[in-house]
Amino acid sequence: MTVVSNSPSWWPTISSNILFSYWKVAAGVVVLYDCVLTLEQEIELIWRRRWSLITVLYLVVRYIGLLYVVINVLKSMPLVSLTDAVSNILGSTMNEIMMIVPAMLGVITIARYMPCIRDLESCLSPCCYLPGC
Repeated sequence: MTVVSNSPSWWPTISSNILFSYWKVAAGVVVLYDCVLTLEQEIELIWRRRWSLITVLYLVVRYIGLLYVVINVLKSMPLVSLTDAVSNILGSTMNEIMMIVPAMLGVITIARYMPCIRDLESCLSPCCYLPGC
């Protein structure tokens, strides 16, 4: 059974949670607005070019990020009531996104730095003599 407390000691906490949820919704709206503004450039620069692993990873990270923002906004809005099942699904989806995205970003970073490392090795190999190499 749910216990409802009307104690004045909870009012500051409730007020700060409501204010924080409004800020999360505002930030989510700004992110979605930015995505709408840059959609034309994304289509021109990303979707119409030759597809590669990096292109696919970029698009997956971008749209998983948008999904994360939408879920976060839905969970934060005081006027949207979610059932326990839907709330659990959204929570587990957010947790999985938080595990997948850093791994994908790591792959993108490694793929971007590999040409730099190869160039550095080719520049250093004639200059350095290391015994046993």
